[in-house]
Amino acid sequence: MIRDKIKSLASDTLTYGVFQTLGRFLSFMLTPLYSNYLTKADNGIVAYLFAIIAIVVYIYSFGMEAAFFRFFEKDNEKNNKKVFTTAYFTIALISLFFTSLILIFSSQISKYIIGDFENAVLILQIAALIPFFDMLMVIPYGKLRMQHKVKRFAITRFCIILLAVILNIFFLIYTDFGTLGVFLAQLIASLCGACIFLPDVIKSLDLNFDKSLFKNMLLFGLPTIPASLSTVAMQMLDRPIMKLFIGDEQIGLYQINAKLAIPMMLMVTIFDYAWRPFYLSHYKDDDAPILFGRVLTYFTLACAFIFLIVSLFIENIVRIPLWHGRMFIHPSYWEAMYIVPILLFGYFFSGVTNNFAAVFHIEKKTKYLPLAISISAIVSIILNFILIPSLGFLGAALSLVIAYFTGAVLMKFYQKKVSFKVKYEWHRIGLIFIAAIIIFIFGLLVKSSFNIYIAFILKFLLLGIFIILLKVLGFFTKSELQFLKSFVRSRKK
Repeated sequence: MIRDKIKSLASDTLTYGVFQTLGRFLSFMLTPLYSNYLTKADNGIVAYLFAIIAIVVYIYSFGMEAAFFRFFEKDNEKNNKKVFTTAYFTIALISLFFTSLILIFSSQISKYIIGDFENAVLILQIAALIPFFDMLMVIPYGKLRMQHKVKRFAITRFCIILLAVILNIFFLIYTDFGTLGVFLAQLIASLCGACIFLPDVIKSLDLNFDKSLFKNMLLFGLPTIPASLSTVAMQMLDRPIMKLFIGDEQIGLYQINAKLAIPMMLMVTIFDYAWRPFYLSHYKDDDAPILFGRVLTYFTLACAFIFLIVSLFIENIVRIPLWHGRMFIHPSYWEAMYIVPILLFGYFFSGVTNNFAAVFHIEKKTKYLPLAISISAIVSIILNFILIPSLGFLGAALSLVIAYFTGAVLMKFYQKKVSFKVKYEWHRIGLIFIAAIIIFIFGLLVKSSFNIYIAFILKFLLLGIFIILLKVLGFFTKSELQFLKSFVRSRKK
């Protein structure tokens, strides 16, 4: 039944989500640390280099992560060892080659990448090692996902994040390392993560190199590189462009406020972790077209809640009191809070794009992915160059939303090229949009008409009204209403 299958997806999503949420929450808690212990320029350098690292990671993967997922076969250990070995060594060798080049020429590269900044060469060298060790974990993580070892996957990632957070706290509060400490903390955590997987890697290797398999995996994986690279470019390339036009301090201002949109990015991430194995396991089911359409509806509803919670309560979040009279976000960063709802909206469309992309993976027609997403990335780059010089970081936020929306529209358009048709519930999705926009507008009126304490109470009421409004608009089906009633009754007992 559809409900049982969605429960299965929800269960995996919840397991991924609990630990991923805890991990991201810990990372999110670094935001007040960065805003209170690093300067805006320091935060700008951190954001800028981690943006480059994120792009480099996709280059190093060489499409092998996507190929690993596609060529992995359930209950075929012999094949899976060959697939694992091919993907792992391809990624490892490519990462080693480029990392070595960066280390050798770090003095020259740092002048162009970082510029005149304290410990620039050392920071670049440490930053170059981070993606190398991260890439050694990509395929082992992928194997855990395909084997549905959800808890181990989630716990391992959480522990690595926890280590990085603890080291960040130590280096920033108890040493004078500053920006250098941020990168050193991540390097140690990534190195430990790579070592954790070593026993699993050794057990999974098949040293008989299969040239035919390598060729087939490349043919499948290479076309996914532009799509993957374009996706991360839309998220991260605005930082390097901002460095060209508005400098490190403005990047730092943008970065700290962008962190406040993490809840939506987190929702998209944990959903995608569960979504890919889910649709690859159920696409042959008779009810798959209806099932996949229902998934997008529920995903949109969940994102609407996140959008309203963050956008309505952001003024309360940044004022959370911390130690020694400090606040969650230093007041010097508050001037850019208005970009947070914009970024939330943009990240939602990235999740919609991931949902639409499923049919192309199912039918092995991945050639449409790079086309749609590359166009979106080009739109993002062009808009960033146009809008950032005149609008600053607001231009970066607007570029992100427009680019993600473009990607979703193009992905839906290219679905005409495949035979697998999903029955999306556009009417119900439209009702979610209408209800969310109405509540958001009323939230703005509440914030402008009442003091922060009264507004806090009224905004909680608005969240309840959102559900009521959906019911009035006729969003819920009879079975969903019955489920909600039984859920409420169980909570009252």
